[in-house]
Amino acid sequence: MADFPGGIYSPRTKANKTGVAYNAAKTTIGYAEDVSLLDAEVVAIETFLSPKEKMIWLPAESFRVPGLKPAAFVEYGISNALEFEDAKEQIIFSKIHIPYDIDPTIQPKLFLGWSSPTISQNCKWKLEYLWRAPNEAMDAAAEAIITDVYESSSVSKGLVISEIQLANLSSADACILIRITRLGDEVEDTLGNSAFLHGVCLEYISDKLGKTI
Repeated sequence: MADFPGGIYSPRTKANKTGVAYNAAKTTIGYAEDVSLLDAEVVAIETFLSPKEKMIWLPAESFRVPGLKPAAFVEYGISNALEFEDAKEQIIFSKIHIPYDIDPTIQPKLFLGWSSPTISQNCKWKLEYLWRAPNEAMDAAAEAIITDVYESSSVSKGLVISEIQLANLSSADACILIRITRLGDEVEDTLGNSAFLHGVCLEYISDKLGKTI
């Protein structure tokens, strides 16, 4: 077998003994055709269990706001969003449990889903995050701060998916703490309008079905 899930099993070529013809009715005899079918089933199972790209979705209502510089929870169409006003620095925060099937050797990503009435202008976002394992201080400073500008949709109130690459976590990490800020008062933010955050996705690669017990 292969070093699963690092590779998919590639079966060797099979052949019946010279002069032997496959006969499906003879169920007590093993033919090359039977072994090849079994190989195909093994490959199908390995493919099904192989590493997959997965996501955890955090909707707007799963976030909290601080006492100072809070974003506002508002109705938005038939749903809701967190409003970050223009010319202000406003903040939200949340926590995500690390999935048991995550591959810690592959860097996960965070995606911000947001929109604005203003088209094709820059919104400046800041992400602070901290991976935490058992017995590590929950009030420690962020281990990474990522600041960047992302252009709003070319359609008014159109959805934008902004991708942020995260650093590796350890196999012991149990959660990630995240804090998101719109730096609407900085010159690089040219939106001139509110930005509405609808949710956040954590994208990762799974390397197993779940936690081994």
